[in-house]
Parts: sequence; structure tokens; C-alpha cells
Amino acid sequence: MGRRSLSLMTLGLMLLGLLSGGSGARAETLVVCPQGCPFSSIQDAINRASPGDTILIQAGTYAENLTIAKQGLTLRGKLPPG
Repeated sequence: MGRRSLSLMTLGLMLLGLLSGGSGARAETLVVCPQGCPFSSIQDAINRASPGDTILIQAGTYAENLTIAKQGLTLRGKLPPG
């Protein structure tokens, strides 16, 4: 196999990897609520989240000072029923 063919094959495989999503990581939705959810602290959910993730904050009172030191997060609040 010639050098040119090998280079083109390598380039093709690299492009295929990039187009197929690379690592395969998927965005998650992390749910926060005062009791009974995976997270009871908004900051804990922020710390656990990765870029592209959504943090869904259920109705409740959260006495926290938040630090968001990463990009690509979406925080959404959910109103109580009624």
C-alpha cells in the first residue's frame, strides 16, 4: 500500500470518528428537588453536570449560593402545580 493511500485511509477514518460523535457522550437531565430526587442541592447537580446537560429544578426552596464555572449547561425551573 502506498504512502498516499495510507494517508487518505487515515484521514478518512479520522473524519468518520468525528462525524459519528467521537466519544458517544450524551446529554443528561439532572433533576433537583428538596426530597426524593437524585439531587437535593442545585450546586451538587451543577458540579456533576457536563457540557450539554440540563438541570431541571423542581419547585421548592433552595438556600444556596451557586457557582457555575462551566459552559454549556441549561438550568430550568419547574413551577409547582396549580
